[in-house]
Amino acid sequence: MTTKHLTVLLLIPMLLAGCGSTSLTSKLKTHTEDVGEEIVDLVDSDVTATVAVIPFTSDEASLSLAEVYSNQLISFLVKSGKFNIVDRNQLTAVADEQLLMSSAASSGQNEVGTRFEESESIISGSVKKVGSGYVVVTSWLRAKDGKLLYKNVSEIRE
Repeated sequence: MTTKHLTVLLLIPMLLAGCGSTSLTSKLKTHTEDVGEEIVDLVDSDVTATVAVIPFTSDEASLSLAEVYSNQLISFLVKSGKFNIVDRNQLTAVADEQLLMSSAASSGQNEVGTRFEESESIISGSVKKVGSGYVVVTSWLRAKDGKLLYKNVSEIRE
């Protein structure tokens, strides 16, 4: 297990503690797996897609739930073996480190030696508290033109 996978797996239990009932987190996990399977099924078996998962938006009441959902979805997609995930939250730190390494290696040149792998698509969404439940929206867009490849709108009741 790589460090990146371990980080995601350790993060999920910490976030689940703030999400309320076990029933809700169980329903969210089932929903994540269903959406993940639908997305995986859309990718040809011989293709590895590069996707950026943007942090899901949320209202204040469902912030930790949105974090859990996006982390569970990332974990599911990585485990499928069909996706290379570009972590948008970490790109600035990686760019800074690459610049530092490149500068040291090239004796003061300011050019970054390697480029980030370009995302072919973007997964984004939102989690909002509505009445006694939550509405979860997941969208998968092609990066070059914004074409909608997949969309799921679901309600999860507490």
